[in-house]
Amino acid sequence: MSNVMVNKLSALSQSLKIQAQTFDQNNPPRSKMAFDDWVFNHSHRVLTPYFSEIEHNIAELSRCVELQQIEEVEYLGEIVENQLSAVIKLLHNPVALYQAKPTTTLYDELHQLKVWEARLTTLVSTKRQEFHRFGRAPHAESALLATEQRLMRCQRAIEQLKNKLPEREENREQQNYARDDKHER
Repeated sequence: MSNVMVNKLSALSQSLKIQAQTFDQNNPPRSKMAFDDWVFNHSHRVLTPYFSEIEHNIAELSRCVELQQIEEVEYLGEIVENQLSAVIKLLHNPVALYQAKPTTTLYDELHQLKVWEARLTTLVSTKRQEFHRFGRAPHAESALLATEQRLMRCQRAIEQLKNKLPEREENREQQNYARDDKHER
């Protein structure tokens, strides 16, 4: 990823932020937006506050591009892409706020989270090596802590998703049973 791509992501974010402000004015606040827990670190009742996290991630991405930290660039690039995609999806289909996700989508998300978990595990290992190599320098320590926190959030999201899957499967089986029972009558 280059600075040009980071600038494009930043411009897209600014454009979406304006759309989000209009969206927030035209739609009542919710108890929670319908984003997956792993997409954003915090939840908000309206859409606009999510952009502070997106902008922070883009700034961090820009810094990592400058420092040529390839693993972080790939990881943050995916995070920003997923965040912007989630916002775009919501802006283009506000009804999605109220719809349950199909089980196949949940399995796809679980797969993506496991891929990120593997990458983050590798990244934590790399950060630990840097931490020890640089004599426990403060910047290396903060980078290690931030990466470990990302890994923990990812692992929490995996557990939450794993807990949702049996519930969703059970509900689907009950619906199929009820449907089959109606046809037999």
